[in-house]
Amino acid sequence: MTAADMAAPALKPQRDDDLDGADEARLNASFTAFCEENLSRVRHFLLSYCRESSLVDDAVQEAFLAARSRWAEIRHFDRPVAWVYKAAVYKERKLRHRRDNRESIGLDDLPPERLVAPADGHEARLLLQQALRQLPASWARITRLDIDGWNAAEIAEILGLTVNTVQTYKRRARQRLRELIATIEPATRQPGGQDGA
Repeated sequence: MTAADMAAPALKPQRDDDLDGADEARLNASFTAFCEENLSRVRHFLLSYCRESSLVDDAVQEAFLAARSRWAEIRHFDRPVAWVYKAAVYKERKLRHRRDNRESIGLDDLPPERLVAPADGHEARLLLQQALRQLPASWARITRLDIDGWNAAEIAEILGLTVNTVQTYKRRARQRLRELIATIEPATRQPGGQDGA
């Protein structure tokens, strides 16, 4: 499913009663632009810690539908995408609970050479996603948002946590990721890998 396919249903909202035709058209246009700019970012954020793409697609779709229903209000926020991130996290949790699927992919399933020397940026992102799945979900969410450039206060607001909790989880997540990398035998590291050889 493409980003355009996912956004399409969200772009056909119910009519806003207190808007005339021109205002409604501007509201629809601004929401369409918002979707085009942010839909894949929100989806990739959820995919960074949730491996079930159908669940992620459903959560993203529901989050953007919720955003559209409140777009007249949300579009005036400093960062409306933060509201959508928060809604997507809530929707993903709700859907995950409903499906009661607690599976995860382990780093043990990958050959060590793939962990230390990704062939390109795409492979590096995939390996990072797999490593994030080894972390508790709350640590992975925080790490993904941190990688995407959100500061601790913004992450706390999006996830409904305190800033201190975000900072603690971020520190623990980084330490755990270092430990995962350290378990790789130095002899298996390839040129251009973690040791920079």
